[in-house]
Formats: sequence, C-alpha cells, structure tokens
Amino acid sequence: MNLPVVTQLTSKTTAVTFNYKSGTINTVALTDAADTSFNFVVNNDLFYPDSNVTLTPIYAGTTGVVNVSIVSRGAFTFTIKVANVGVAVFNEAVGINVVINN
Repeated sequence: MNLPVVTQLTSKTTAVTFNYKSGTINTVALTDAADTSFNFVVNNDLFYPDSNVTLTPIYAGTTGVVNVSIVSRGAFTFTIKVANVGVAVFNEAVGINVVINN
C-alpha cells in the first residue's frame, strides 16, 4: 500500500496541506546547524485539537540528529517543530511519518 506524500515548497517554514490520516511530509533540503530548530504549520481537515498524532522522523543524512514534536494544535491545524539535536549540521531533507487517530 502506498501512503500519500506531501513535500514542502520554497522553505523549511512553509506550511503544508496534508489532508490524510497517515502518510509522509517531506521538508525541503536542510542545512540547519546543530542545536537549532524550526516550526512549520500542517493544515489537515481531519485533525482536531484532541486528536492523537504520532510523528516519526526519517532521515537519510550522514550528519545531524532529528527530533520532531507537535508544539501547538487547533481545529484542522497543528504545528511541527523539527530540531537538530546532534553536534553537526543537517545535510538532507527530513521525512516525517504522520499518523492521526481521532
């Protein structure tokens, strides 16, 4: 079974529309330094403030360590924080597997 994939356009803080219960969100290529983070908004018609969400990072880069979390939520929208918790820069885009349970 192929799950849907949505990719950010233009920048790492660009919002994405992801109207699925599960799939993958890909960031743009990243070169973030160690110990830095950024946020981006996910618009989703199937998401509610009390929805349970599981985020799992997929990173094929050779440097940097990815951590993902939800930092805010509302009706039909949530915000993901992507952090480089490693000691070296990112050198690849980050994929984020998303599963939403209502």
